[in-house]
Amino acid sequence: MNHTTWYERITGNATERAVSLASGITTSTLNRQLAKGVLSPENVIAISRAYGVSPIQGLVSTEYLKPEEVSDMSEEQMADSLSDRILIQTLAKRLGEDPEELMNEAEESLTSNVRRLPQPIEQSESEPEPERYVAKRKKPEPGEGDDDYGAGA
Repeated sequence: MNHTTWYERITGNATERAVSLASGITTSTLNRQLAKGVLSPENVIAISRAYGVSPIQGLVSTEYLKPEEVSDMSEEQMADSLSDRILIQTLAKRLGEDPEELMNEAEESLTSNVRRLPQPIEQSESEPEPERYVAKRKKPEPGEGDDDYGAGA
C-alpha cells in the first residue's frame, strides 16, 4: 500500500502537527517524509502506536514486512482463516462502504435461493414396514474365465 494512503487511513487526515505531537515525530521530519511519499519504518511504528494500530500491521501495510514474514501463513491462508463477517467488514471499510449494509446484502444473496424441504410424510401404522434385505455371505458363483467355471449340471 502507498505510504501516504496508509497514513491518511490511520490518522483520519489529521494535520501533520497533530500526528507529530501524538507520535513524537518532529513535524519537519514528518512533512519531509510525506512529501517524498515514504515514511521510515521507525515512523510507521510510532504513528501506528499513537493511533492504536498494531505496528506489525503498519509495517505490513507499508510493505516493510511481507505477511508471510509475520506469520507462517500465506496471504491466501490468512484470508481463508477470516470469518465471512470479518472479511466483508474489512472489505467494506477499504471500499468506504457501510460494513453492516454490505454484510446484510451478502447474507441476503446467500439465502435468497434457499428453499425449505417439505416435512417427511409419517408412515401410518396400518402400512407394513418395508422388508429388510441382507447381503448373502455365500461364496460367489464362478464366472466365465474362472477355473471352477463349467457348463452347469
